[in-house]
Amino acid sequence: MAPSNGRTLQYHYITRSRTLLRRGELLALRWQDIDWTFGRVSITRTLVRADKYAEMREPKSQRSRRSVSLPPVLLEEFRRIHETQTARQRMLCDAYENNALIFCQTNGRPLHAHNISQRDFKRVIRQARVPMLRFHDLRHVCATLMLRQGIHHKVVGEQLGHASVGVTLDAYSHVLPGMHEEAVRSLAGRLIEDTR
Repeated sequence: MAPSNGRTLQYHYITRSRTLLRRGELLALRWQDIDWTFGRVSITRTLVRADKYAEMREPKSQRSRRSVSLPPVLLEEFRRIHETQTARQRMLCDAYENNALIFCQTNGRPLHAHNISQRDFKRVIRQARVPMLRFHDLRHVCATLMLRQGIHHKVVGEQLGHASVGVTLDAYSHVLPGMHEEAVRSLAGRLIEDTR
């Protein structure tokens, strides 16, 4: 039995929390955007809803067009989603609208961003028993965790698709003071080791 659409949405949130993508970028991802060999996904478009119609547009800025690394566990989840979609497409035949989207409704049509943010995401958050947060906050949580792990702000900014490193530094300046203290302690420890 194929997973329900709710299960697909959970994969959607897993992806969101591990790749730093914007909501529209995630909703526009197609299977051909994945480089299975090198474990990367190319961001080349974003999904925007105009009235009741879904429209694919250029990303927010030139820097938003980027390639993002994916962890192996996420590639495995994508393979499972692909298998599920293929089975569903065979079952629904002509009733399935094949847009080659990674995240889509059970009939292949684009997901509704508003429904994800206002309905589905809140349900997933409650089931996961984590504090309530906005959908966009997942992007910030991931960026903050990367910075706290010592990943260079330029790399984090590139993964986020920020127009410049300055945007990243401005947005995450609250994370940096603690990192500066950790860097000084680490350097001091290294210098003491080297003098022994």
